Amino acid sequence: MVLALMAPRPLYVGSAEEDLNEDPKGEFLALKATEPVYKLYHFAGLPTDKMPAVNQPIHGAQLGYHLREGKHGITAFDWANYFHFIKHHLKHHLAEQNGNREEIH
Repeated sequence: MVLALMAPRPLYVGSAEEDLNEDPKGEFLALKATEPVYKLYHFAGLPTDKMPAVNQPIHGAQLGYHLREGKHGITAFDWANYFHFIKHHLKHHLAEQNGNREEIH
């Protein structure tokens, strides 16, 4: 329920395969559980109902998730995926503000 409070803002969750105290499957399911709230704002959920393979991030309209190899912590893989997700949403947001007149790189 706490994650659903983020709607309609973009939300990305990253998990680590060996971080069993943080429950990667539970984190994925918690993100999936936000989909009905995001649908109230006319956003699709994640493109799958299955937890993705290790190091295979998935992105929906406003939701993103990855399960990376390794233990608890933040790695370069995490940062790369967070920035990719943020860049996509900022690019879309700025294009909307500019009336889609400018392409943003």
